[in-house]
Amino acid sequence: MIPTLLLLLALAAPQAAPADLTATVHVDPPAMWIADRVTYTVEITCPAGVDIVVDDLDRSRLPLNGLDLLDTRTRRQQEGTALRYTFEYVLTTYRVDVAEPGVGAVKVRYFLTRPGQRAQDAAPAGTITIPPTAIPFRSLLPDDQTASQVREGDAIPQRWLPYRLLGPVGIGLILVSIVPAALLLVRAAHAARGRRRTERRPSARRARQAAREALVAIRAVDASDPIARREGFTRLEALVRGHLAASVGPEFAALTADEIRAMPVNGHSHVAWERVTSVLESCEVARFAGLDTRPSPEDWRQALDDAGVVMGAAPDSR
Repeated sequence: MIPTLLLLLALAAPQAAPADLTATVHVDPPAMWIADRVTYTVEITCPAGVDIVVDDLDRSRLPLNGLDLLDTRTRRQQEGTALRYTFEYVLTTYRVDVAEPGVGAVKVRYFLTRPGQRAQDAAPAGTITIPPTAIPFRSLLPDDQTASQVREGDAIPQRWLPYRLLGPVGIGLILVSIVPAALLLVRAAHAARGRRRTERRPSARRARQAAREALVAIRAVDASDPIARREGFTRLEALVRGHLAASVGPEFAALTADEIRAMPVNGHSHVAWERVTSVLESCEVARFAGLDTRPSPEDWRQALDDAGVVMGAAPDSR
C-alpha cells in the first residue's frame, strides 16, 4: 500500500522543465505612443521528445493590459531534432487611462511525445511560464540623453584654387545668358502693347446694327406656334437685357421689371424704361406662366415693337 502511494505522489509532483525547453519574448519597438503598432513575439524551442500545447498561446488567452490585438501569426519549424514555435501578435492601444500597458504572464503546458500518440491525448508533463512584459509610453531615446553633436567642429578645408575661380566665372556666364532672354521679353511686351493699341473696340453704330439684325431674325418666329412663340420671347429677353448692359450698365441686365421700376434712373433718360418693363414682363409671363395665360400673338407683336423702340430700331409712337 505504501509503495503505491509513494509512486502516485511522485507522479503528481511537478517536474522541472527540460533544460533545452526555452521561451523568449521580444517586443518591437520596445516603447509606443497612442495608436502605434508593436509586434509582441514569443519563441519557444522544444528539445527532441517534447512538445507544447499550442492552444495555451491562442489569441483569446493572451492576458492583455490596456492593449488591443489586431493580428496574429504562428510558425512551426523543425530545426534538426528540436522544434521551434514562433507566435507573433500585432498590438496597439487607444487608451490613455493605462499608465503602462503590457502583456501578463502566460503559462504554457508541455508534454512528452510518444510515437503514434496524438497531441490532444498526451498528459501534460509540466508548464513553463512566459514572464510579463510592459510596453511603456515614451520615446525610444534615453531620458537622460544630452544634446547630440550632429556635426563635427572641424573646419571645412578650402577647395583647390581652380575650383574657387570657377564659381565667379559660372555666375558671370549665367548673367550673360539672362541678358538676351530679358531683351526678348521686353520686345514681346512692346509688341503685345502695340497690338492692344491697334485693336479697336466695336463702334456703337456697329453694335446697334448687330442688335437690329438680331431683332429682325427674331421677328421671323412663327407666332402662331405656342412653343416657337415661347422660344422667341426667351431670345427677345436676352437681346433686350444685352442692350441694357451695353448702353446703361451691367447692373440693369439682371433686374426684373418691378426692380427696374423701383430703381432711380436719373441720368438715363434716353432709355424708354416703360417699353423696357413692358417687354420684360411679357417675356417673364411667356416663360413661366401656364399655357392658358401665356401671351398671345398680338402680345408678341407688341413686345417686338417695344423692343424695337428700346434698341432704336423703331420710333416711339407713345
